[in-house]
Amino acid sequence: MLNALLPDYQLLLTVDHDPVPLYYHLEMHYDGMFGWEYLSRGPEIWEVRIRRKKHEGCNCNCGGGH
Repeated sequence: MLNALLPDYQLLLTVDHDPVPLYYHLEMHYDGMFGWEYLSRGPEIWEVRIRRKKHEGCNCNCGGGH
């Protein structure tokens, strides 16, 4: 789903636990492609805004650092 997200588009993730493992996964495999903003930090609900960053330079909108 995140790969299909266009630059500057975002999704809202709402879960019953801290999704920090997903954050680490994104940092490891998609370094620099996504923004991560906590909107709510429990204790019952965690909400995170994940935004596909716009990438300039390679004209492919990949968000990567090449």
